Amino acid sequence: GYALILFKEGKLLDAKLQILECLDNINKYHGDDINNKINIHKSVLLYNLAQCYEKLGMIDDAISTFKILLELDPNMDEYYLDLSRCYGVSEQVENAIFACETATKIEPYNYQNWAMLAYWQNHMGHYDKSSNSYLKAYNLCPEYEERLRNINNYAYNFLLLDENNNYSDILGLIKDSFYKNSILNDENEIVRGYSLMAEIYLRSND
Repeated sequence: GYALILFKEGKLLDAKLQILECLDNINKYHGDDINNKINIHKSVLLYNLAQCYEKLGMIDDAISTFKILLELDPNMDEYYLDLSRCYGVSEQVENAIFACETATKIEPYNYQNWAMLAYWQNHMGHYDKSSNSYLKAYNLCPEYEERLRNINNYAYNFLLLDENNNYSDILGLIKDSFYKNSILNDENEIVRGYSLMAEIYLRSND
């Protein structure tokens, strides 16, 4: 509890030391004792420690800590997304993609897993895979503004493929994201959507 207070106050080094001390005590007094309550407590500590490392710029330590955490709790797709972010920061993009792919296998109905996978696929120039992943994120996302962002990203990757395609489906999806909710607050994505539609109209000679 105290470590979390320190973390929220931005006292990251103090929080890190507090967490490490707690983990040492758990290992000292419980060792290999398998106990759900102990494992849950240890998972929380390891997650907070990994966050401390990441915010301190100690990315290798953050990655190592997330790996230990995933050995303890391998079915949390959120941890794989956090791990992928750290891999990306350290320019290990293939590992970031693998971590996101694992997240989609654990929880295939979480649009954030697909959106993050698409982001790193785009980073690697895998525009076809990225567009497909963004389309999955779009279809799963319940929030209109996020749907617009995902379909914009889908369209952008689709255009990067520079292939002669029928663009009517993409236009329909972008328009659908606009018209289903007349109150969209993300002006950047609105402008981006119109820009993408203009580019699609130009390419389709319409």
